Amino acid sequence: KCRDALKNGQFDAVTTDNVILAGYVDAAPDDFELIGKTFTEEPYGIGIPEGQEDFCDFINTTLKEAVADGSYAKAFKATAGKVIDTVPTLPAPRGCAT
Repeated sequence: KCRDALKNGQFDAVTTDNVILAGYVDAAPDDFELIGKTFTEEPYGIGIPEGQEDFCDFINTTLKEAVADGSYAKAFKATAGKVIDTVPTLPAPRGCAT
């Protein structure tokens, strides 16, 4: 709804997470553009059931390896990176113990 209202001229600008905004631009580059700078950086998370330490460790290891071998940057550039120039740095993972 927000994207449609912006496109229809009901308002001049919107703000939300950069990845969402990048999706707007990627879907309709003739209608939208990213301007200005990032206001804030908000973390994303992966929720898993309590007590799943092995799965949590797997996720954290996979993310660390993806950063180290460049596959994280490659995946970002192939998706949101079509619109956002800078590959964001992933924060250090939190511990898995409950």
